[in-house]
Amino acid sequence: MRFTWSLTILSTLITVASGLAAPIAPLPNGTTVRVQSPEMIPGWHIGKLEITPDGCIMVWISSSEVPGGRRGFGLMFLSKLERQEGATWIDVRIAPLMEKEAKSCRNGAG
Repeated sequence: MRFTWSLTILSTLITVASGLAAPIAPLPNGTTVRVQSPEMIPGWHIGKLEITPDGCIMVWISSSEVPGGRRGFGLMFLSKLERQEGATWIDVRIAPLMEKEAKSCRNGAG
């Protein structure tokens, strides 16, 4: 009976945990990401993440699809962000990352 009860609790915890968003993992410099932004042509754009010396997170797009030649984008200009893990893209929530940045990082010019 005790074993069955333990399995039931474990099964419930796994089910609940699988429905939760993944915790915010640190994204190191050079992480391959893909982004969507109203500042760019619609669709996904692949780039590299950079954490600047002052702690701001920038995404550098390696594509010529960026209007006006602008290639670096702060988090405030992104609508969607995903990191690459093998052949899979994992959603990264932008708002919690922005909360960890210095307030000066949110003063970018669009």
